Amino acid sequence: MSLTPRQRAYGRALAVCYALAAGLHGLDASNTLAEDGWPLWSLGMAFVEAIAAVGLWWGKRWGAVAFLTVASVQLLVYGTTLAFGGVVTHLLAAAVVTFHVVTIVGFILVRRHSLGPFEA
Repeated sequence: MSLTPRQRAYGRALAVCYALAAGLHGLDASNTLAEDGWPLWSLGMAFVEAIAAVGLWWGKRWGAVAFLTVASVQLLVYGTTLAFGGVVTHLLAAAVVTFHVVTIVGFILVRRHSLGPFEA
């Protein structure tokens, strides 16, 4: 099954967002002090976000799986951060949570447009 133009456009827009996020997480890992496991978290997120970006750009199912995995994990982590962080941490976490909720809802809406979002 081939992608509709709307699915291809949404997948590529997500790919650009996740490629940028991978770069930001990579920079964060290189600039963060080795405390509390954050550099490892940032490197892991950068790696999976890069995989998601490539898969989404190509319109592959594994890209969608990587995207949903990254978005779900970050929703869990940053959603938990909302309960404990200070004001700046609160704003960052709220922005990340909002971004991932919007992208997941958009993905579901685009997917419902036809039988599946991506070909195998």
